Amino acid sequence: MSNANPRIAFNGVNAANGQYGLQLDGRQLADLIFGNASPVELRAQKDKYDDAIRNANLPTHRGVGEGIDATNLAQAGWGIIFAHADPHLEAVQEALQPLLALRKAQAGEHFRIFAGVDAYRPTESKLDFLRRFKVGSGAVDPKRGVPYYLLLIGNPELIPYEFQYQLDVQFAVGRLDFDAVAQYASYAASVVAAEQGQTRLARTASFFSVTHADDDATAFTDQYLVHPLLERLTPQYPNWQIQPVQGASTTRTQLESLLGGAQKPALLFTASHGVEFPLGDAKQEHHQGALLCNEWPGPRQWAGGALPADFYFAGEHLASSANPAGMISFHFACYGGGTPQYYDFAHKEAQERFAIAERPFVAQLPKHLLGHPNGGALAAVSHIDRAWSYSFKQNQTPQTTVFEGALERLLKGEPLGWALEFFNNRYAEVAADLNSEMDRMRYRGRTEPYELAALWTENNDARNYVILGDPAVRLAVEQPKRGIDTDSKPIQVHADRRPANILADDWQRTPATVQNALTDALHQIAQLRQQLQQANANQSTMRQSVYRDGGLATGRTPFTSAKPSAQSPPNPTRGNVLRGGQLRSGQRIDPSTDHNSSPDHEDGR
Repeated sequence: MSNANPRIAFNGVNAANGQYGLQLDGRQLADLIFGNASPVELRAQKDKYDDAIRNANLPTHRGVGEGIDATNLAQAGWGIIFAHADPHLEAVQEALQPLLALRKAQAGEHFRIFAGVDAYRPTESKLDFLRRFKVGSGAVDPKRGVPYYLLLIGNPELIPYEFQYQLDVQFAVGRLDFDAVAQYASYAASVVAAEQGQTRLARTASFFSVTHADDDATAFTDQYLVHPLLERLTPQYPNWQIQPVQGASTTRTQLESLLGGAQKPALLFTASHGVEFPLGDAKQEHHQGALLCNEWPGPRQWAGGALPADFYFAGEHLASSANPAGMISFHFACYGGGTPQYYDFAHKEAQERFAIAERPFVAQLPKHLLGHPNGGALAAVSHIDRAWSYSFKQNQTPQTTVFEGALERLLKGEPLGWALEFFNNRYAEVAADLNSEMDRMRYRGRTEPYELAALWTENNDARNYVILGDPAVRLAVEQPKRGIDTDSKPIQVHADRRPANILADDWQRTPATVQNALTDALHQIAQLRQQLQQANANQSTMRQSVYRDGGLATGRTPFTSAKPSAQSPPNPTRGNVLRGGQLRSGQRIDPSTDHNSSPDHEDGR
């Protein structure tokens, strides 16, 4: 091996002491994960990945079956999975009725609610769940009974992260987990408003990349992930305003402005440390996964001790006046999506699991973004457990294709769950590599701890990216300008009728008939430009907003009750639904609002 004990930069800062949450070299990492693993132990670990290998259809084009359009819910389908043990199932289902009605209208016969006897049952694996519906591994065909887009409802105690990870290898999976039923109602209203065109944001994508002095982790992320993404996307999407926010600008105040404030973009990508707290700390469930901003001076300059809360941005820091409606955010940060009860990366055999929390939970920042009473974000993508540089860098080479592919699909207007298939493909591919490496080491009768630890870590890291929110959402943005740009300057013509961009010698050599034709064409274009400008001016004086208050009700107060209050968003289907979530006969949704049945999206290229 070229370097048996490399230095590793870890993402994540312990807010209780202001130092890195994990500080290991390569050998220590290998020992943490496997110790002195025997071939028998490797066999046991390898068996855990067989399901991922069976589901992989590498290198690309997996997810839905041949001939099925994954961007069209009428073909791919949409379903929602409740937990059988959820005591609030009926109240949550009622709160989500506007979203369910919309998705039923879009997905038609491929819409399904998994509740009652069909709900997720405690301790079920992904294979157990699918076998109940006679569905096996491989590309998804919603005609078999399980749609491609699936929304899990409930916390990871009710529906475990492990179930979500494995289901997501085959399907496009998201999760909603709120602390109050009213937040589900707010989220549903926000998605419906976006799908029906009532919420439209400027075509802006912001990249908030925090770096600290003497901090390899954030330097690597900025250099090997954020910069390559900016270099790739900026020239490819001229109809988008792609804004880097870096260096000294990456303060908590600036982040607040991006998260539903005055500078809210349609797409927000953040790269930073996620703060973490030790097991038993009272702040863990409230602040773990919060985004550490530029106020922290770095590991060497920080004197030590607990970090002040104004160094990082947690869910409770999102202002009541914020309006994150319509945006999608992607957070590269440790614990940015949530925290498992047990550490996913340490797997020594014959040893108790390493607990890092009293129970698994979803991070508070995405919860507050999605369930905000002023209008929720459409989705947040982030990491469960610790995030690693293996996501985007192998040795010193950027490996950003997965991120590029996902973001490009989003910018083209495609559904989020379909965009994240790039991450699922990578997980399946790395799982196949890990499987092969374990076989090779088992046959040779000895292990190579660092190589194995790196593959194991890369595999779990790829697996742990999750969608919080409906996986079928798209960016809610204005359509790009089409046709002639009447604001551009007309071509200037000299006294001899020669266009300003043609040299005099060339004009003299041009036949008179061609000169006359060109002159007449330019004159006609000038007249058309004047007519278009006049028409646009007349139309702007008559144009009225097609919705009120940007699709949001004014004067709404935060939800505090266990059920939606009288101030909750109006529910167009409440009172017209059955307990199973189906619409009563005669109840309809205007199919013209279905963005999936006849998409009209521009990639800007």
